[in-house]
Amino acid sequence: MIRLVVTVRIGRAIPLLALLGLAGACKGALEVERPTLITEQTVRGDSSMINAMVNGVENEFREGYAWVASSGAAQTDEAIFSHAWTPWDTYDNRDVTASAPAHDIFTYPFLQRSRGTAEKFVESLRQVLGARAATDAGFAKALAYSGYAHFQIAAHLCAIPINGGAPKPPDEVLQMAIAYFEEAVQVGTVSGATDMVHLANVGLARSYLQLGNKAKTVEYAKKVPPAFSAWVRYTPNPDFGQWTKYNLYNRISGLRSPTEFNLALDADIMKNVRDLRVPFETDSTRRMMEERSPRYGYLPYQPSSFSEWTPGGRKMMTDDADIRFASGLEARYMVAEAGGMSAGELRAFINERRAFGGLPPFAGTDAQLADELLEQRKWEFFLAGFRMPDLIRYKKLYAKDLWPKGRMSGFGGSFTQNYGTAECWPIGATEKNGNPNIP
Repeated sequence: MIRLVVTVRIGRAIPLLALLGLAGACKGALEVERPTLITEQTVRGDSSMINAMVNGVENEFREGYAWVASSGAAQTDEAIFSHAWTPWDTYDNRDVTASAPAHDIFTYPFLQRSRGTAEKFVESLRQVLGARAATDAGFAKALAYSGYAHFQIAAHLCAIPINGGAPKPPDEVLQMAIAYFEEAVQVGTVSGATDMVHLANVGLARSYLQLGNKAKTVEYAKKVPPAFSAWVRYTPNPDFGQWTKYNLYNRISGLRSPTEFNLALDADIMKNVRDLRVPFETDSTRRMMEERSPRYGYLPYQPSSFSEWTPGGRKMMTDDADIRFASGLEARYMVAEAGGMSAGELRAFINERRAFGGLPPFAGTDAQLADELLEQRKWEFFLAGFRMPDLIRYKKLYAKDLWPKGRMSGFGGSFTQNYGTAECWPIGATEKNGNPNIP
């Protein structure tokens, strides 16, 4: 992958310190820095440069998505994580600190780079395209992915500094995401970019749901066709030596080789689960990589939000397994959670999804439907980057505390360790030390 540092001159110089993510596989660690002077006229007539900026917004979102999803899985009740180098274990321990290497070096920069790249490129495209921006399908795409980049950082961090400023609360950054999504709908509608309109409407519903605005959630979610889906696409990378670019195979499956098994399913939670949407190696647990004490968990296979899933299949994660990150199915779940279905409709929806997972109809009362909906949502979007924002929302809005707590699972022998209490991720130490606007 070639990384460009581009300076665009449009009337005045605008530095763009962002990664131009060109679609395709990253075959090596080569990075080339090419400062380039591009005139307004050159850029306006160069569709490849415009496309590169649009793709750059999507690529930065893509590059960090699997990492954030796997870290969130370890932080929540989706998975347990172990590694021979114990600083990696802070997510699983629920004690992530600003200086934790995995967070300060990887997770926090992934989230900020995705947000910052999106913001810079959207504003540059707005200037470059001028009046054409209102009717440009590529600009609609950049806006939609910028909305998701802002949602991701707001839904995981405790507070968010924007471009060296003072930290903003997550709800304020969610409002920024909403502004991007709203404009994406406008531009996508005019330009005929129907998929971007659907993608942005899912983002609007998701942002309003996280904020607790049920009416707006239902309004936008109902605009999304049930069959719509959007995927984070990955390509094979045979070079495991690029350990700084963990892809799906390395992190979400947790099994790179028989001697490297670090992300597993909690046997205490999963021992009686037989849902076709969440296949795993049910006959036995495996020993994980762990320095503290022997630890055991089930090997996961690709769940239903992954591209090579088949009902109950035994397909392991691969480095080119794609993740469905937005869909009409999610929109239906959001309508249901926000109260947009009657009790009868909600029961029918729950039973439809249970049947999809090979489960019998729900036998509980109407009063238990809301909790059952959240249970089905867990299995529907398993390991796909949804669980941590969900747990934050459930506790904040519904007083439902589903975070793992007490003794950590999977350890054999007499070793004991309790989960910490972190429910969101801190600002990275590097930014804290370099940003004078952080108290």
